[in-house]
Amino acid sequence: MKMKQLICLTTLVLSVYGAQTSYPFQNQLVTAVQPQPTDVCKAVEAKCTNCTHIGLCTVVGKAPTVIPCTGSTPNCNDRACSAKPSSECSGGTISSFTCPQTDGHYPDPNNCALYHICINKAATDYTCKGNDVYSTFTHSCVRRSVTNPCSTVNCRGKNGQYALYPADNSFAFFCVAEKSTGIMVKCGDNQVYSTEVNLCRPHCTKEGLLPDPDDNKYFIECTLDLGNKFLMRRRECPNTANIKSVFDPVKLECVVTK
Repeated sequence: MKMKQLICLTTLVLSVYGAQTSYPFQNQLVTAVQPQPTDVCKAVEAKCTNCTHIGLCTVVGKAPTVIPCTGSTPNCNDRACSAKPSSECSGGTISSFTCPQTDGHYPDPNNCALYHICINKAATDYTCKGNDVYSTFTHSCVRRSVTNPCSTVNCRGKNGQYALYPADNSFAFFCVAEKSTGIMVKCGDNQVYSTEVNLCRPHCTKEGLLPDPDDNKYFIECTLDLGNKFLMRRRECPNTANIKSVFDPVKLECVVTK
């Protein structure tokens, strides 16, 4: 009889507290904080996924990149890694560099004499010597000068946002707690990153035509204006009832579609 009562009591307790990770009748209360499920990013932002991990939403509509908070800032608190835990938790260092999908040479956001070569999404660090700095245009170390200054990313006031790499605006780095992370965007040729729309946009460096990144039926016409500035005009390839064409990004001209 006592055994049946014990079984019934256990069943009742589990039915009430089964979804929780701590029970009030235990001699020592141990609470395990469960990670929140990874969801789709609704905005470019940083957010805590649990007490010790931060999710970096770098692309809207995609799952966040989740990285641990470690070192002197092991807690995630108010969308940033912190030494102090949040009110819901009682408890890093951001990953030094995260290679993008495409292999290549990439600048370091915090050290102008450091760069990273990514092969198969694995980064190897290289350091320039003396007074040299890394150039994204030569993909190598160059002598520091007025035309090749020491460039680092300024994340002040940009928590949970992208900040541009000053020497080359085709690069942008994600900021957390006013510090740049290794999470980055690299725009294609003749493009720069726009922090207003969080997208790569066309950028004229010489007169000619560029592909429109939004619609291949259009192209961008670059013409030199006063003060060595460029005017950008969006034009459409010929498309009528009898002719259908798109802009070829290799030939840089409108071609008839098959």
